[in-house]
Amino acid sequence: MSRSDPVADGFTELESTLLAQETCYRRLRELVARRREAIRTADLALLKETLDEERSIVTRVAELDRRRTEIAAGLAKRLGSPQQASSIRALLARAPQAARERLLQLADRLRFEIEAVKEESARVRAAADALAQHVAGVLQSVSAAFATTKTYGRAGRVANGSAIRSIDIRS
Repeated sequence: MSRSDPVADGFTELESTLLAQETCYRRLRELVARRREAIRTADLALLKETLDEERSIVTRVAELDRRRTEIAAGLAKRLGSPQQASSIRALLARAPQAARERLLQLADRLRFEIEAVKEESARVRAAADALAQHVAGVLQSVSAAFATTKTYGRAGRVANGSAIRSIDIRS
């Protein structure tokens, strides 16, 4: 009967967790692109569906982060390292060569996915903010145009005998 190596098992579990995180971040990047498209086309149903899925993935990422932290702390303890040395890079310095190479490549890919999600998300957020400011400006223009015509009475209804002006909202 063979005994399992707790350190090797820990690195295997770490690899599995990092792979799951990479998959989640790749999916998040796809969802951010879909969110951008939903905003661009004003597809509110797609936007809601996308945001719901994003929330689900972000929750999963948080769970995986907690798990990764637990695994790293356990590995640090098994390797006799101080808790402060439980970063992935510090642990990989003490990992078996084959695992080290795989985990270093995986950590680099994961870092790339995280940065790509951050950058794309920031661009979509900036576009959404610009759109919101534009819509607020249009609403302010419409409000100002109708405020001077006395089109609406006190109850918020079109007043009797008032002529409704037209507004060029294309400019």
